[in-house]
Amino acid sequence: EKVEKTKKKAEDGDVEAMIDLGKWYCGGSFGLVKSDEEAYKWLKKAADLKDTRGMALAGWCIANGVGVRKSLSHGMMLLTLASERGSDVACYFLGEWHRDGTTGLPKDKKEAIYWYKRATDGSCSVRHLMKKALADAKAKLEALEANE
Repeated sequence: EKVEKTKKKAEDGDVEAMIDLGKWYCGGSFGLVKSDEEAYKWLKKAADLKDTRGMALAGWCIANGVGVRKSLSHGMMLLTLASERGSDVACYFLGEWHRDGTTGLPKDKKEAIYWYKRATDGSCSVRHLMKKALADAKAKLEALEANE
């Protein structure tokens, strides 16, 4: 019943419901069969409605080819836009990618520190980073700063 109500809301344009469905399909939650394609579909709908969380999560999917054809430039564009709109998740991913030199970005410790700080210092207005990822970002930031 919860899934059906949420689907109805999402189909009626409710971005909260779209984000929920995207996450639920990604994890196979609430009895839904795990589906990267369905997850991306709902996150992209939220992004198309200019939802910052949708932009961050759909951008990650696109940059990594999860549920959609991979496109580093399109994924990075959406993720960067989400970071500028205050998404701590987008900032976290940019920190990860700069730290590791992946997803088309150069390995750059200073950039990684900058993005991890943005993700963890409370300056992001759109906070949707899960507690585990927040703790991970703080630990990685401390390790990077210790080795400066």
